[in-house]
Amino acid sequence: MKDMLKINHDHKYLLHNIDKDRPANYDYIRYILRFVKHDLQLKKLHPHMFRHTTATTLVEAGADIASVMHILGHRNIKTTERYLHVSTKHVKKTYQDRINKLDQL
Repeated sequence: MKDMLKINHDHKYLLHNIDKDRPANYDYIRYILRFVKHDLQLKKLHPHMFRHTTATTLVEAGADIASVMHILGHRNIKTTERYLHVSTKHVKKTYQDRINKLDQL
């Protein structure tokens, strides 16, 4: 993956299948991850996990859910909500931040 990201190209896609000179598709990423999974001795690793991680990371970094919906290519916000797995730590911090703002009023 790191090698794929390092390659300097003029394509608008983040990941590019160099062998076939086209955007990396699901099957190609799954193919690459099979080797990563084996090398790291992981029990579970598949491309769809990155969609969940991306959605959660973006929201926890402050992105609004409507923007995340568009980034993931969803048409319905309910679909995006199913991808979110925010941590308890993030929920507690958000709650505390909002309570502190209320105290300042």
